[in-house]
Order: sequence, then structure tokens, then C-alpha cells
Amino acid sequence: MSKGLKPTFLVQSFREKGRGLEADPPQTASDEAHALRKVERIAMGKAGAVAIRQDGHPGLGEFEEPVVLKVIGRVPPAFRELPF
Repeated sequence: MSKGLKPTFLVQSFREKGRGLEADPPQTASDEAHALRKVERIAMGKAGAVAIRQDGHPGLGEFEEPVVLKVIGRVPPAFRELPF
């Protein structure tokens, strides 16, 4: 993480919709450990879920590329292509 950037932790789950996946509303986590616990819990009963960290300046709307912390189950290909 670059100096001065604030990490944001999100958990995104997906549900089956027809032949594809539909995103549920993203949920925030307080830190990396919380995001990892939350993705495990949220993934139950879902097609899949992903925990990510994104460093940036939220007040300015400037963010670096997201980093995947953990993927469980089926998620859109774009999430599998992000760096781990």
C-alpha cells in the first residue's frame, strides 16, 4: 500500500440468476481479518463471494486496482483476473 492511502475492505457475494450470476449489495469490513471471516460466512447459501482490499483516497474518489483477498465458489471472471 502506498503511503497516505487508506485501505477499504469489501465483501461481494453473488447469487444464481438464470444462467449467470447477479451481485448482491457489497458489504464493508473493518479490516482484512474481518473481511476474511465475513466472506466465509456470507458465501454460505450463495453461488460465490469475494473479499477485496482497495487502497485509495475515498474523499477524492481515487482508488488503486483492487486486490483479491479470497474467492469462494463462483464469481464473475473479472474478479478472478484481479491480483491476489
